[in-house]
Amino acid sequence: MKRAMAMTIAGFLFLFQGCVMFEGKLIREVFSSVEKPKRFETCPIDDIVKKYIPEGITRAKAKELLLAEGFKISEVDDKKPRADCVDCESAVLVARYDHKPFYNYAITVQIRFLDDNAVTVHGWYVTNIY
Repeated sequence: MKRAMAMTIAGFLFLFQGCVMFEGKLIREVFSSVEKPKRFETCPIDDIVKKYIPEGITRAKAKELLLAEGFKISEVDDKKPRADCVDCESAVLVARYDHKPFYNYAITVQIRFLDDNAVTVHGWYVTNIY
């Protein structure tokens, strides 16, 4: 009984500490300096993201930095040209950090590349709508 109680308490502590254990400087800065967005709204955080992931950074270094910050990374094929980068590669790096334990808020970063160097870096602080 005591062992089961200890495991339950340890599980809850880990669950609620999970959001703090892997937060990097970028994530902490967003959560501490930007007001939480209201439901169904997003808050652009390009300036904060560009301090940590500057334009001109290589794809490999951007992935490395985002993983170290605690983001989940994927590459999306986006065939639509963007006005801010008409000649960019179609592969777009998308990174997302979900604020645990209840996933109420998330930070999303989108990076477009040209010749393996970041040309546009955008970030949003969003409310998850479940």
